[in-house]
Amino acid sequence: MKSDIGTSSLDSQVRLEMALSKRTRELGCLYNLLTVFEAPDLDLAEVCQGIVTHLPSGWQRAGRTWARLALEDRSWQTPNYLPTPWRLSEPIVLHGQPAGSLEVGYLEEFPPADEGAFLVEERVLLEVVAGRLSRFIERRRYGQELRRQRDFAQGLVETAQAIVLVLDQEGRVVYFNPFLEKLTGYRLAEVRGHQWADVFLSPELDEEQRACFLPGQDQAPRQAQAPRQARLVPIHDSRGNRLQVEWRNRTLQKRDGSPGQEVLCTGQDLTRRLELEAEHYRLAAVVEQSVDAIALTDSRGVMIYVNPAYEGLHARGRQDLLGQEAPLLAQARANQSIFRQMWADLAAGRSWSGRYGIARGNGQEFEVETVISPIRDHSGAVINYYAHHRDITQEQKLRDHLRQAHKMEAIGTLAGGIAHDFNNILGGISGYVELARMFLEDQNRAADYLEQALKAGARAKELVRQILTFSRQAEQRKKPLDLASEVKEALRLMRAMLPSTIEITQDLAAPPATVLADPTQIQQVILNLCTNAAHAMRQRGGHLEVSLHLARIDAREVDNYPGLSAGPHLKLCVSDTGHGMPREVVERIFEPFYTTKAQGEGTGLGLAVVHGIVSSSQGIVKVYSQPGKGTAFHVLLPCQEYGTADEDRQPQDIPGGHERILVVDDEETLVEIQRNMLSSLGYQVSAFVCSLEALKQFRENPVGFDLVLTDLTMPNLTGLDLAQALLELAPDLPVILCTGFSESSSLETARSLGVREVILKPVLRGDLARAVRRHLDARAKDSPAQEGGQT
Repeated sequence: MKSDIGTSSLDSQVRLEMALSKRTRELGCLYNLLTVFEAPDLDLAEVCQGIVTHLPSGWQRAGRTWARLALEDRSWQTPNYLPTPWRLSEPIVLHGQPAGSLEVGYLEEFPPADEGAFLVEERVLLEVVAGRLSRFIERRRYGQELRRQRDFAQGLVETAQAIVLVLDQEGRVVYFNPFLEKLTGYRLAEVRGHQWADVFLSPELDEEQRACFLPGQDQAPRQAQAPRQARLVPIHDSRGNRLQVEWRNRTLQKRDGSPGQEVLCTGQDLTRRLELEAEHYRLAAVVEQSVDAIALTDSRGVMIYVNPAYEGLHARGRQDLLGQEAPLLAQARANQSIFRQMWADLAAGRSWSGRYGIARGNGQEFEVETVISPIRDHSGAVINYYAHHRDITQEQKLRDHLRQAHKMEAIGTLAGGIAHDFNNILGGISGYVELARMFLEDQNRAADYLEQALKAGARAKELVRQILTFSRQAEQRKKPLDLASEVKEALRLMRAMLPSTIEITQDLAAPPATVLADPTQIQQVILNLCTNAAHAMRQRGGHLEVSLHLARIDAREVDNYPGLSAGPHLKLCVSDTGHGMPREVVERIFEPFYTTKAQGEGTGLGLAVVHGIVSSSQGIVKVYSQPGKGTAFHVLLPCQEYGTADEDRQPQDIPGGHERILVVDDEETLVEIQRNMLSSLGYQVSAFVCSLEALKQFRENPVGFDLVLTDLTMPNLTGLDLAQALLELAPDLPVILCTGFSESSSLETARSLGVREVILKPVLRGDLARAVRRHLDARAKDSPAQEGGQT
């Protein structure tokens, strides 16, 4: 009995010691694991490694136990890890989803105890550690996400280009971001705890505007189902400047969702935008109300905006213009030279300006002055084109009427002199021909007299050309011009009209040089200045001096001559010894319709026209005058090139040929003269005084003629009608028209029909020979194998 009792006590003691040992191992393991979980400076990898390291110590055979932790795509294990079948595993679950496992195993098989291969406490310990690790990872990651979101939100607030403001329930400043500091100049540390309204709001604001910064205002009932809109409440900065800010404010909520006592205010500074909108409105009003036409196109030239003036200019509605190609492009495309130059300027980033005629939507033609400029984006790419159009139709008509009125005034002034000079020319022609008849036996003297008669005839032809050109309303084209020759010609006309009490001297010492100008307009300038000088000396007579010299203007002198560029210029001086002018008259001398002459003696347009002509030729005109000491006008025009401009003034060879020519003129004398001229040059000539007979002869033998020379004005068939009929039969036939009076409309019609050239009568032998040879050679070049052509 005693022995049984002793044995039982010993077994109890052993079991108690074993239980105590298991509890000690378990507590030691838990303590070590708790130390790992609570260590604040360990990252997740270090925690996992710590768990694997300490976990085997809680097992009854710690020295023969391994541990392994697998988490997502990583794993940790003890150095003695060896996959064996004697293992115990517990899953690691994150947010309800398996994310790994925690395993413990023995390196060798042991005999099972009462509890099996693994003790119950060991199983519980593994389950507890795996659950604790799952919760630890979830908490740590949740904390990291919270910190990330907090840092992200703080970064947004700190870097936001908008106002972020927090006020307490009393309207005191709790926080605002750096944007408000930069915007207003107030620092948060200076105004924290101060009343927002006292620091930032103006006293004149009403109570409704102030109340929007108090808590609970965003909970007020909305009116008429209208959505809540932002409020525009101005603030002022530290310098007192007023800033327009759009606010969106709301009361912050507590954790339970109930309204709190702080207000979050977000604001957008609209000061600059509102200023730009006001400026844009003003500019838009200016554009919309402008009397000039303004349009905007895209980069392809398609219309995207037009103002009302543009609609009126083109007599087309906005709906008909937008989305269509700009009318200017269609007009410019018809004139390739304008189109190429326009796009060359725009492609180079330059503005283009010019004048052109165009038809309105109703067919009415008008003339506009246009400026087109490219519009670029921030990268420099062209995104739009801006076009500014100004209708100059009436202005051009007025300018033409002004020019024509002055021409008529000048012609009226010169009428007596022209008639006198022309009669002298005709008298010379008649006299030299009579003398030639008297001395036919003396061939040399007869030839000399006839030569003088030809020169007189040439002068008569040139005089008629000048009168016709001078009286035309159409503006002539500029060309290189020998200014000295024009001055000489004008002075010949002036000499015929001025009284003998006025002495004319000329000094044309300038070297051969040309200016780019309209010959008729230059004649106007010279005649106007000379006429003005003669009027100042008409009572007492005097001395009129005209000089022409070369003046070189260097870069240092340009400032003294506004409007001129450095380089060689021709300087024309017209001075008189008349009564002169006071300073106040000199200052207004070039104004249109300003005159000191008595009524009926002039319109006051002469010097205004002079100034306009000189300016259009890139020159300037200056006047120097004093009462009692006369007046001097100086005209400076830029030189184009040195050397004479009129090549036909140089002696040229008279070419001939053997081709067949058809001559038609209703004046029998002229037919005979032209037949003899051409026959003497070797040509085969068939001449007719009836245009119908000439057409009949040509129809019978269309290939029998190489060129036709016909008069313009004839009975039956005019020269234009005859030319049209001939060219229908032989489209490549050269046709030359002769006329004694050249109307612009007739010339344009002739060119449109295919007439090669128009010659003004009387036709000189050399001019006729060169014109005929020029067009025969051109035809031979195009068709070298033509029958009858020159080889």
